[in-house]
Amino acid sequence: MLFQFEKIQGQIKNILIADKHQETDNVHDLRVSLRRVMTLLDNFSPWLDAGWVRQYKKGCRKLLRLLGKIRDLDVLSERAGTLAPADSAALSDLQGRLAADMRRLNRRLPKLLSGQDLQKRLIRRIDGLKTPGSLEQAARPPAPGKDGRQTCLLGDCLPAILYLAAAKVTVYRDFSRDGDKTMHQLRIAAKGFRYTIEAFGPLLGEQGARLADEFKDFQDLLGNWHDVVVALRYLGNYKESGHLADQVQTWQEAWENELAALQEAFRQRWPQMQTAWFHSHLADCLDSAYKT
Repeated sequence: MLFQFEKIQGQIKNILIADKHQETDNVHDLRVSLRRVMTLLDNFSPWLDAGWVRQYKKGCRKLLRLLGKIRDLDVLSERAGTLAPADSAALSDLQGRLAADMRRLNRRLPKLLSGQDLQKRLIRRIDGLKTPGSLEQAARPPAPGKDGRQTCLLGDCLPAILYLAAAKVTVYRDFSRDGDKTMHQLRIAAKGFRYTIEAFGPLLGEQGARLADEFKDFQDLLGNWHDVVVALRYLGNYKESGHLADQVQTWQEAWENELAALQEAFRQRWPQMQTAWFHSHLADCLDSAYKT
């Protein structure tokens, strides 16, 4: 966990000093690291002090909200460029508005990263983790009448961590409608499952690596779905915008067709991703872990 937090510190510095050509990659790297830290905090929350977890998650969430908006516009811009000739006047106008929205968000990012609020909520807290013994203090406080904080070995916790991460995915097995909100929640759970498997990769061996690779395809499907939904929602802001209406319609039709294809691909794949599938793979992973 400390390694991931230190990565976040380094990536924040990179964004503040990097040129514009590196900005997109740096923002993506920071967002992934924050998501991985949030996953680890969730994984270990049953064995950590609730107040300690809450403080660190609060600092991560504020930054993730802005990074998520920047990422969505980056993806939208890439997708938009493939849908019409570059010399299209309407395309140029709509992309111009998209670029203006991106510049507005990007101007906010350095202010947030260097601001006192983030320094207080996250950066200084990460510095505090480097003090010897600080992570031990994050363990759950003793129960009434007991001495010492509750500590567990990773071997004691690992099965619960893995199966809980899987349960956050399979809990959606019975939903009858693939609504956008539900799919968004499933996408986050799927990302958390993959990050969990990757976090314990050295213990889970080849079985863990195969599971992460296989599951990534499913996660990518959900990610593409999310991107199209965000794109269509963004277009809704300009649907009645005079001369932009025709271009908006062109983009909307293309993305609605893509969304329909993704929905069909999901319906084909989802029945396989049930509790028995996860149990089979996780049992192999744990068997490998406890043999090493």
